[in-house]
Amino acid sequence: MEMNYKAFKELRDRYYSITMDEIREIERQLQPESSLDNSESIMKLLTGFGDKQSCTLCAEAIKLAAYAGSPRSYCNYCLWAFHPYPDYEANPEGEYDGENDTYNPYIAAIACIDPESYATVRDAEDAYDLLQALQDRVEDMDKIIDLYLTSDIGRGNEHTI
Repeated sequence: MEMNYKAFKELRDRYYSITMDEIREIERQLQPESSLDNSESIMKLLTGFGDKQSCTLCAEAIKLAAYAGSPRSYCNYCLWAFHPYPDYEANPEGEYDGENDTYNPYIAAIACIDPESYATVRDAEDAYDLLQALQDRVEDMDKIIDLYLTSDIGRGNEHTI
């Protein structure tokens, strides 16, 4: 099953590269007083964060789902459906057992907003908090990339869209 690995990796790299200057510039555009009241708005402008209409990961997952002719939700084609649980081999079918899942199509629709790092990005109170939240999000994404590339589903699919 193809997933949006390439877009996921590119977004991870983008999160990692965001600078304080970029945040401050968007902050100034949104709010002349430069008070960071809405980090989600800043991130939406920088990366499409928080909105399936602008999310690059959603766009790629939608393409993959359409190409596959799959009746399942396009969210199933997003790497966020891989959760950092300890053992993929314990549950290779992706059925939810509450403990050992790594790929779980039943919760894929909320997977991108499930990690704590989503809330810390969305709720960051200032630019410094936002940069730290982005680093936490990158760490979550790195775990998911590792899980994907070592799973039966992802092994050998580093090249996929």
